[in-house]
Amino acid sequence: MPAITCKRFNYFLTDVLQSHVEGIRFHDRRDGSEIINYPKEHIKHGQEKNNAQRTNGNYKPTVRIFKNLRTRLIDNHVITRAVAPSYFVECLVYNAPDHVFVADRHEATRGVRQWLLDNPLPPLMCQNGIVPLCGASAVQWTIPNATQFIQAAVDLWNNW
Repeated sequence: MPAITCKRFNYFLTDVLQSHVEGIRFHDRRDGSEIINYPKEHIKHGQEKNNAQRTNGNYKPTVRIFKNLRTRLIDNHVITRAVAPSYFVECLVYNAPDHVFVADRHEATRGVRQWLLDNPLPPLMCQNGIVPLCGASAVQWTIPNATQFIQAAVDLWNNW
C-alpha cells in the first residue's frame, strides 16, 4: 500500500500564509486502519535532543540501552513485542528531561529509569511532538502496555 503525504494544519494566519507539519499517511496491512506519522519531526526532535548542549550526546545511546532491555525482556519471555514496540520505547525515553542525560550513560539510564517511575504516563508525547504517546489509536501505546514495559525494564535493571 502506498504512503501519501499529508499535512496537519496548526493554524491559519491568512488564506495565503498557513502553518502546517508534513507527515505521511498509510494503512496498516494487518487491519487496514489508517496510520498518520510525522517521521521528519521525529528525526528532527531526536537530533535536537541528542545535541551536546542538551544531553551531552547521551540521548541516542540511552535509547539504545532501553531498546536492548526491551529485546532482552522479549527474549526471556517476560513481555511480547506487541507490549513494547521499539518506536514507543524511543518515544518514552524522549520524554525524560534533558538534565537526566548529562552524566555518563550509566547515570543517564538510571536517571531515565527513576524519572519513568516518578512521573505519570498520560501527558507524555511521541518524539514527533504532535501525537500523545498513550491512547487508543493505532499510533499510540496503551497505558497498561507502557506500564508493563516500564515495570519489567526496572525489574530487569534492578536484578541484573
